[in-house]
Amino acid sequence: MENIKARTHLVFLEGLRGAAALYVVMHHAMSRYDLKPTSLAQKLLIAVFNHGHFAVNLFIVISGFSLMLPSIRKDYEVDTLNFYKRRMRRILPPYYFALALSIFLIPMYLDAGSSWTESVSFKSIALHVLLVNDFFSSDVYTLNYSLWSIPVECRIYLFFPLLLLVWRKAGPWLALTLAVALSAILGITLVFLSNTNPDINITTSGVNPYIILFAMGMLAADLSFSNSKRDCKMVRVPWIIILLVSFGVFIAYKGSLQYKLDVTSHMHDIIADVLFGIVCFALLGICSSENYKHNIFKYFEKMFSWRPLVFMGMFSYSIYLIHAPVLEIIYVQVMPLFKLSPFYASMTLIIMGTIFIVALGYVFFLIFEKPYLSRKRKEVVAEIAPADIVIPAG
Repeated sequence: MENIKARTHLVFLEGLRGAAALYVVMHHAMSRYDLKPTSLAQKLLIAVFNHGHFAVNLFIVISGFSLMLPSIRKDYEVDTLNFYKRRMRRILPPYYFALALSIFLIPMYLDAGSSWTESVSFKSIALHVLLVNDFFSSDVYTLNYSLWSIPVECRIYLFFPLLLLVWRKAGPWLALTLAVALSAILGITLVFLSNTNPDINITTSGVNPYIILFAMGMLAADLSFSNSKRDCKMVRVPWIIILLVSFGVFIAYKGSLQYKLDVTSHMHDIIADVLFGIVCFALLGICSSENYKHNIFKYFEKMFSWRPLVFMGMFSYSIYLIHAPVLEIIYVQVMPLFKLSPFYASMTLIIMGTIFIVALGYVFFLIFEKPYLSRKRKEVVAEIAPADIVIPAG
């Protein structure tokens, strides 16, 4: 098997992470104000920044892609215990530091009686520490509403060695089927539990449908970089056709929900997430494929290889972890001083709030995230020039 590290520099993965983190911050900044689509400017603002949930989907697809790359080099094998240790060291220390920061900031800078200050309780803290806060509707968004996805991703990592084992023994399509089955089984289990306990959250908990998106990322890496005989017939994947068709179906489906009476069904969300996962799958394939390096589609990779995005992608996890409480403090303590209309206040918070959070995120990264990176990942950080960034470790 050819060494994929010698074949390609996957700078765009960092750029995609950076773009996703920025979009999440801007989405939550816009969401702080009750904007009405009464003017073209407000309609455009809402249309552009009203879909932050899908940036989380992109993060998860990228995670599957990134973790699959070293496994391909090792013939689809993984040291399970060592993998769990590395993931815990990479994910949990910054998460707990961000949690502690949120608990510290909320009572100091937010008014007593607000939904944020009322969320600080022993129960909520314990659920976050145990990584099960996403299972309960009353606590999924408490303390720091961006932390709901971290337990979900950690749970997906538990299944990665199993998915990889099936991948090696029976091929990618059976492994993807297993991901769908796990998603369905665990999702149905949550629905059953919610019938006995109404506080059980079935919309953003467990692994449903996110393990499917994770497996899509794995598949994109496998189709792009595996040289095994099993995959020779799939070398020329029509990535651009998949991207255009899946994006068209995704937009059409999302638009159709505007005309449905029942748009709160969890199944609508699952379908939309999976459709967007296919879009992300195709985007990663286009950026990875040598077939698109010399035509108009090369600009996908070039766009996400833009150095500022690559730089922010380096500490996108820190940006994601801390942005919610910091954004809330700016909204409560600073924005009223300007006495702006909701539209202009939203624009100001999007621009100035994002700049401040990126700067603070970098400081958080240096203090609370960088010390826990793997040696290889630290080398990537130390040599941030795009040509030197190869195969980020997720």
